[in-house]
Amino acid sequence: MPLTADRKDFVDPDTCCHRCVMNGNNRMLSSGVAFFLKHDDGTEHPYGPRCATETLGGRDGLKGIPDFTARDFDLPGGGESGGGAGGNDGSDPQDAALRDAAIAKRYLLLRMEKVANIAVLYSTATDNAFYKSLEQRVQHIFFNGQPYMLDSFARGISVPVEPLGDFFPFFVALNKQVEPDRTPAVRSKPKMGIRRITDETPLDGILARLQQFTSVNLAGKLVEQRASHEGVTLTHDQVTSKAAGIAYAMRSALDYIGFSPTDKLNKRILGLYYGTIAFAFAEMLASPSGPSDLDEVEEMTKQGHGLYALPGIHGGFADVHVGVLATGFLPQWLAFLGQDTSTFPTLTPFRGE
Repeated sequence: MPLTADRKDFVDPDTCCHRCVMNGNNRMLSSGVAFFLKHDDGTEHPYGPRCATETLGGRDGLKGIPDFTARDFDLPGGGESGGGAGGNDGSDPQDAALRDAAIAKRYLLLRMEKVANIAVLYSTATDNAFYKSLEQRVQHIFFNGQPYMLDSFARGISVPVEPLGDFFPFFVALNKQVEPDRTPAVRSKPKMGIRRITDETPLDGILARLQQFTSVNLAGKLVEQRASHEGVTLTHDQVTSKAAGIAYAMRSALDYIGFSPTDKLNKRILGLYYGTIAFAFAEMLASPSGPSDLDEVEEMTKQGHGLYALPGIHGGFADVHVGVLATGFLPQWLAFLGQDTSTFPTLTPFRGE
């Protein structure tokens, strides 16, 4: 179904890019901004800049769309806004109020084009006939300035007529109306068959089995087998890029865990940790709905692995507390496994929280 760019808009930072969700990695739009792409049937979904560009076949598909995040307007008595509300030492409270009103008006004017249910009047001193005309076309009227003779000019009007200062509660309700459903698509995965390792030394048998997937050819067959099992069609290039990533990740994982029992304890612990991370890379790539290549997986680690550590009250090693943050690779890995990560902290909590 063809897609067209509809707008650039604000979203909650925990909103997931739709394309990434369909690929199984639930990457969040931490910038709080998304491009909304719309299907012919009117359904729309949020995309990150890179995914939107690739989905539309280039940046040209994003040109000319409304930008609801723009703040390119002249502010009353002070030029253009730079860093948003706050942060300007010695700023005049009246100027700040004018700036907030200008931001609200800009947003309202943009939203009028989108949902056509708001009107903004420069002053309440507007002919009653015009109020009645707006009443037939909008659901809410806002006015700039003081409510001069509002009861007289807006007599008989049934829709709310309010000052721009009351805009923000309406703004929240309006966003809920136009915001698309962000619930990630849930795909039930059929169970795979169980391969039994019958070996006198089971660990050696497991390692020998894993060693097979360091071959790009065998890794590609694994991807094709899983895709066939789940009824997903992958192109030859998609299988090849996934297989190359799996083979590289498996070689790294086996190198990490291939330590000797006589090696130092810290080397063995780190080897198991990084080996596990590499195995997780390979597992995500092997999924038909997972990342398309190793670069996409490694992109998830740009904000770290997503762990935090807190010293305990006694200060000993056994008293250290380790948890998972909402950013980084590990929460995305857990989301890929179907776990709920919505309650994970975005910052390292204080001890005792």
